[in-house]
Amino acid sequence: MFIVKRGNGEVEYYDHSEAFESSMTVDLRELSHASYHDQTTSLNWKIGWNFYNRLQQQAKVNFKDMKLAESILLEHDDVLDPVTNKPFTTVMWPATKQTKTVPLLKELPNNSLKDLQFWMYDPVTGQAVVVCENIEYRITDAKDLMRFAENDIKLLEKKNSDQK
Repeated sequence: MFIVKRGNGEVEYYDHSEAFESSMTVDLRELSHASYHDQTTSLNWKIGWNFYNRLQQQAKVNFKDMKLAESILLEHDDVLDPVTNKPFTTVMWPATKQTKTVPLLKELPNNSLKDLQFWMYDPVTGQAVVVCENIEYRITDAKDLMRFAENDIKLLEKKNSDQK
C-alpha cells in the first residue's frame, strides 16, 4: 500500500503503483519532488523505492511512458467574466483511484505507552512521533491513533498538556 500525505495534511491511500496513473501530470510532478519515506522494516522491500525512482525518471520526460488522466475544460457561454467579457471556463478532472477501504493497523496491547517519554511533530515526514523508552511509534494519519488503547490515549493527552 502507498500512503501519500499532501502538504495540506490530507492523507491518500493507494493499493498499487498503477493506481497513480489515474492522476494528472501536475500531481505526479508534485509527488516526484516530494521527499520519500519508507516505513517498512524489511531490507528486501523495494517496491516503494523503485516506484519513487520511476516517478522521478518519468518526470524528466514529462511522463511520456505513463497513461495519465486528462483534465476537461468546460466553457460556460452563458456566464461571462465581467473583466474580460469572455465566457467562464471550468477545469474538471476525474477522481483518482484511491483505496476506498483503508485497513486499520494492528491494535497494540494495553499500556503500550507506559514508558512514554515525549511526543513531537516531525515536519520532514509530516508525522507525529511518539517516543517511549524502547520503541518509537509514527502516526501518519489520525486513524493510526485507533490502534492505541483508551488509557494510552489519555496518557498522550496528559503528556500533551504537560508539554505546554
